[in-house]
Amino acid sequence: MRVTLFIIAFIFSCIALPGVLTGTAPVQAQASERSADEKSGSSPAAELIERLIAHQQQILADINSVEIRYAAMGEPFETVRLRRELREGEAVLVPDEGDELLAYFSFMQFLGDELRALLGSAVTEADSLNGLGVMRFTLDAQALRETPLLSGMEEAPLREAVFWMDAERLQLSGFRFRSLNRFGRTVELRAEYPRYETQRGFPAPAEIRLSMTGVYAQISDAEYAAELAELQFLLDNLDTFPAGRREQAERELLELKAELHRMAQGNALEARLTATGIIVR
Repeated sequence: MRVTLFIIAFIFSCIALPGVLTGTAPVQAQASERSADEKSGSSPAAELIERLIAHQQQILADINSVEIRYAAMGEPFETVRLRRELREGEAVLVPDEGDELLAYFSFMQFLGDELRALLGSAVTEADSLNGLGVMRFTLDAQALRETPLLSGMEEAPLREAVFWMDAERLQLSGFRFRSLNRFGRTVELRAEYPRYETQRGFPAPAEIRLSMTGVYAQISDAEYAAELAELQFLLDNLDTFPAGRREQAERELLELKAELHRMAQGNALEARLTATGIIVR
């Protein structure tokens, strides 16, 4: 179980999106120069974006910091620590310095103009997710090149980004990122937020479902073969482990070996995270 969690954490850390997940994304210049008419566009998508921005500012007006502890398979996975910060007169949530968020994502990390630039350039359509009606925002490779908000992906450039939003609750329902890694292979990360819990007016994802396909594409064939060889060497030398640890070591090594085989077959790596503690100050 701990081995599987290690794989999940390692893989997701390899594709964390610095420009998005650390709250350091630059504001697109042309977004700041948009006219009031453009910002308050009459399309359903534009109206939804404006409602989202206003709703988030209302929530952030009453909080200073947020801490969410997540667990997977009964083991601690990630602790999300966010604080409110004023940028250009607007409140945003930013992670504590040095923290890298692996599973948590929120539109509250963006300024209003950043959201207008990001979501306003997307193709929108009605969709469904987990049986609920949502609005789908899709950004293709061209839109992503023109929107530097999703920067910092030099080693795995994004080819598509999809966001699903609950238009009634104004909450992110999920996202999907498709990228190319250093070998030119496609990797897809998908996250769904089927359940939120509200503390002091702040809605926090109480459950996160993560899925990643193309995990094997993250490593070369030579690296994969070397990893299997190392695991087999350890299995062949279990007598070097302390007697009280051999049974557990063998179980974890076999689990890791099986996980690597599943990855090589193209199976998705999945995890279900649950919030074990939510503190809003």
